[in-house]
Amino acid sequence: MRRLALTLLAAASIRGCVAYEYEHEFWVRVNGSGTVNVTGRPELWTAFKGIPVPADEDGARDAARRLFEDSGLRVRRVTVTERGGRPYLFISAEFDDINRLAGTPAFPDLRLGLRPDGDRLRLEGTWRPPPGSRG
Repeated sequence: MRRLALTLLAAASIRGCVAYEYEHEFWVRVNGSGTVNVTGRPELWTAFKGIPVPADEDGARDAARRLFEDSGLRVRRVTVTERGGRPYLFISAEFDDINRLAGTPAFPDLRLGLRPDGDRLRLEGTWRPPPGSRG
């Protein structure tokens, strides 16, 4: 028990290990519809999504909204927040079919698929740098 407490204390004291700069979070229903949340530093949106993100908050929100709406998603919320004095752009959007997201302007960097596998569903996905990026 003492070793566990020390391990937790050490992990909690290392701030850099729990920080992130960019993430996708997918919530998928069994019919393939769902919600996606994307959070990241604006320059990473540019690198991963291939869109220039304006420095002003209104411009950044508008650019993210257009990108997702042009990809057939229904945008629920777009915000710009700050962590440690650095801006982060967040978007939450609904989709009807996860199988139609890959290769859209909003997801040039992801390959996703939800497929029947016997009496189960298999969700597979990979990330790769979008075409034309330096990643």
